[in-house]
Amino acid sequence: MFKRFAALLVLLTLVTSALADPSMSYRRLLPLEGGPNFRDMGGYITTDGQRVRRGLLFRSAAMAALTAQDMLYLD
Repeated sequence: MFKRFAALLVLLTLVTSALADPSMSYRRLLPLEGGPNFRDMGGYITTDGQRVRRGLLFRSAAMAALTAQDMLYLD
């Protein structure tokens, strides 16, 4: 039970710090037709204190499902 509470506390801390950080206020979830849950990972702080640049690193549940329009949007 304590491990779950500790994990929840860490997650809550990350979310509140992201909301308080003005550089994190842009929209992460991109409006694509085919890439479910396609997100820009920019803005996250790295282990050495730097930030991942926006528009450089993305993640998705299925990038193979991107449509031609999605590819144009990303280009």
